[in-house]
Amino acid sequence: CAGYHSVCFLRCRNRLNPREQKIVKLRFGLGREQEDEMTQKEVADLLGISPSSISWLEKKIMKRLKKEISQQCGLYTSR
Repeated sequence: CAGYHSVCFLRCRNRLNPREQKIVKLRFGLGREQEDEMTQKEVADLLGISPSSISWLEKKIMKRLKKEISQQCGLYTSR
């Protein structure tokens, strides 16, 4: 079951645009680019934008991922 959830997450993550994918990878330590999680400030400095922009983008990305996962995999049923 865990393998299915991983595949589902990767499929949904791949529907994000490249910038959104990079933010997710860096913030949560996913993928080959980064092993450790980075703070919003660290990601912001790396991408040359403000930490508040990263915060806003992160919320937008998480909302979108939750919706994608719900539609594609049926894992979330509330809002």
